[in-house]
Amino acid sequence: IHKIYYLVFYRRIRPGFVCIALNTFKIIFAKSTILFAGYFFNRRALAVQVGIFIVLYGLCMLSIDTGSVASAQSIPGSEHALAVRPIEDFITRLSTARTQIDAKLSAGGKAAIAVVGAGAAGVELALSLAHAYRTAIESGDMAIHLISAANTLPGGSGTRVRYWLARRKVRLIENAIAECFDADGVLLRVGGAATHLKTDLTICATGSAAARWPAASGLACDEQGYIAINAHLQSVSHTNIFASGDCASMAAHPRPKSGVYAVRAGPPLAANLRRAIRGETLLPYRPQARSLYLISTGAPHAIASWGALSWSGAWVWRWKDRIDRAFVARYRPD
Repeated sequence: IHKIYYLVFYRRIRPGFVCIALNTFKIIFAKSTILFAGYFFNRRALAVQVGIFIVLYGLCMLSIDTGSVASAQSIPGSEHALAVRPIEDFITRLSTARTQIDAKLSAGGKAAIAVVGAGAAGVELALSLAHAYRTAIESGDMAIHLISAANTLPGGSGTRVRYWLARRKVRLIENAIAECFDADGVLLRVGGAATHLKTDLTICATGSAAARWPAASGLACDEQGYIAINAHLQSVSHTNIFASGDCASMAAHPRPKSGVYAVRAGPPLAANLRRAIRGETLLPYRPQARSLYLISTGAPHAIASWGALSWSGAWVWRWKDRIDRAFVARYRPD
């Protein structure tokens, strides 16, 4: 490779890492925040912030795989809700919130939790919390609410999901839009009427949104702000920039924002980066038409959905458990 700067940028949601691989393939890690990717005095450049410093990197190739941001930020009062992204913050804050709720229940009080967003993540969270608080729910001391603005249940699993929501005594509030979060709960609009739902914890699992910096950098983006890419996983406006996963959108083959599609795009992205460096013809990539959803109902039981088909049972839970543990094991340090 002739003195080419092969730069791969991978940002964990917070704080992130910039990985720079030179022709020696030595990797340098630095905590950073991306500011823009584009042209600086007619030269291709990437600007990142490291602490109080702004560092400008010259580059001739860039791969952006930064994921999406939480759409909760678009709802007024989002600081009062617990967003599922970034996941590391969510886990810590959920643990803190549950400690406070447990203390309230132990003191003889009553509590309520609302999950806003009835996609796969929201459903699984609501059912898992209902399983964790099943004793308090049975005694009437705990209420779990699942707020759904539209029918977002994956594939053909809707009937099974509704059954398990009812069995776990999760209240499903349909056709409800979260207009505002506050310190006491969430303001909903159901039909034409506004109603305030009082909660001890409001979780926002409304899905993902595009980060603002790609469009601000001059990269071509779709109507939602995701980086527009072609079948080679290249930016349609900057052929030296590649993107994949939840930060990108392929107009020819639109797919939901899902970890399944993001992970599957990794190998073809890596292959095309190598081909681009060597000056070889890039290979087209077509993402799979549908993906497998596995939703835990909280107990050793889960629901599987593949397109219009669905299954459920303890065997599905064991299947999901094996897949999840194998995936997590790949990222554990040796």
